[in-house]
Amino acid sequence: MLRLSGAHLDTRATAVLVTTVPLEASPVVSAGFSRSRLVCCGTGSPLVFEVDLPPGITSALAVAAEPATAAPPADAVEVYSSSSASWRPLPGALGLPGSAALEAGDIEGGVVRLRARDRSAVKTMRVVSLPAG
Repeated sequence: MLRLSGAHLDTRATAVLVTTVPLEASPVVSAGFSRSRLVCCGTGSPLVFEVDLPPGITSALAVAAEPATAAPPADAVEVYSSSSASWRPLPGALGLPGSAALEAGDIEGGVVRLRARDRSAVKTMRVVSLPAG
C-alpha cells in the first residue's frame, strides 16, 4: 500500500499516451481512412484539400463525395491532375452511391488534391479504393 505524507494513496489511475503513429503500407485505402488538410479557403474561393495516401497503395482509387443539395452542379468536385497541370471535374463523384475514378496523373507524391468549386453543394469528399475486378 502506498503512502504519501502518512495518508494512503488511491492507486487506481488512468494513463493517457498521445503519440504520432506512422501509416503502414496497405494495398487499399480503408473505409475510415481520412487524412486530409485544408490548403485554400479564401472568401469566395473554392475549398482545396490535400489527401495523404498511405504508402503501398496498389488498388485503383476514386473520389466519393456526398452532395449537400438535391441537384449539385456536375463540376462541383474537381481533382488536380499534375500531368495536365489543371483541375479536372469529377461529375460521377457526387451521388449516393457515387464515385469517380482517379487517373495516374491525379496522384503526385502520395497526395491527391481535391477542390470543391461550389462550397454549398458538397458536404464531404473522400478518396476510396475501388473494388477489384
